[in-house]
Amino acid sequence: MRAQGSCLVTPACLALVLSLLGSATAAALAVNNCSVTAEVTSHWALSTGDNQYAASISLLLSNNGTGTIAVPYDISVEGVGYSEVVQALNFDSTGTSTGVINGTASLYWETLLPLGGNTVNLGLIIQTTSNASNVAPTAVSIAGKTCNLNITQTPGAAPAGGAIESGSGSLTTSGGNIIDPDGNVLNLLGINFFGFDDGNTMVDGLWAGSDQLTLDFATVVYRIQLLGFNAVRLPFSFQNLYNAAPKSQTQTCSAVTTEAILSSVTYPGKTDIPADQPVPTQASPAAQTPGVCNDYVPSDTTLDRFAWVVSYLAANDFYILLDNQFNLDTTVLDDYQQWLTWWPSLISTISQDATASLRIMVDILNEPDCNGLEWSAANGKPGKPLSL
Repeated sequence: MRAQGSCLVTPACLALVLSLLGSATAAALAVNNCSVTAEVTSHWALSTGDNQYAASISLLLSNNGTGTIAVPYDISVEGVGYSEVVQALNFDSTGTSTGVINGTASLYWETLLPLGGNTVNLGLIIQTTSNASNVAPTAVSIAGKTCNLNITQTPGAAPAGGAIESGSGSLTTSGGNIIDPDGNVLNLLGINFFGFDDGNTMVDGLWAGSDQLTLDFATVVYRIQLLGFNAVRLPFSFQNLYNAAPKSQTQTCSAVTTEAILSSVTYPGKTDIPADQPVPTQASPAAQTPGVCNDYVPSDTTLDRFAWVVSYLAANDFYILLDNQFNLDTTVLDDYQQWLTWWPSLISTISQDATASLRIMVDILNEPDCNGLEWSAANGKPGKPLSL
């Protein structure tokens, strides 16, 4: 006799018990079976002091378990000398302790489906005291469970002088980031300033209002600077630059005080800038005539005016993105060889200003697919190797 629900110790019964135990154990342990592939895409020295480095790290998360890991879930990334999150993608930093960076994933699409049903990519730029090949994460945990960790690439020690020699004046790229001359990741805060692409032959909007605040180019640039921006995208048309006569921008306008300029850019709820807060001065102000706006803007050719605008922005610490606006300029289709000639000519003209030459970036053709242009022949149009 045996009690109901029991079994004799026979080979078949033993196999059943072991199977049930194994299933229960697997179910308990495999609900969260996370896996992380980590790649250190770049590693460079910072100019902030000795033993200060940064690393750009990509983390690819997956869940091979049987249960869904739903958002929000906690993530911990451990590494030698990790001290701060400088920048993050799809990761909300919640704090750091010695060698450990903590955060959460909270976006709906960051839910990790079971059985490897999807992957989630996180990007981190971390500050570290490590200048060695062990800058890669040593452990990653998701929702409290240590994940299987696979390191796919780890660069060697960062150069002692940084990714770029300090003071070289050059921009470069590393791991998907733009690196400034001091070896730090460059964060661009920019605006779009059209006008050289639509026949206006100058940045647009200088016709609005009645005083210097909005009618004067140099004053507008100063206000943009005071708002915290450091980059300007300049869409342009080659046809405008090389074939259109410049329209006069000189006009009478009411002068404004420096206090009025500062008041125009304070955030809501404040009427002035606190006395203990230093106000940035314009690095290279224009020679303005009281009561007259834009009389200092060149009017010989539109090309020279465009180059002057780039130089003025560069002199006032802006980075400039030169953008050939395809939807308003089809030179690349109409006369491809001319397009190939004009690009080097434009860069050569701008580069006569040493400061401007170091602060420009180029978008050789904006949204080429909007007119069906592809690398290979398609849509009844020949392919264009967009190289100079």
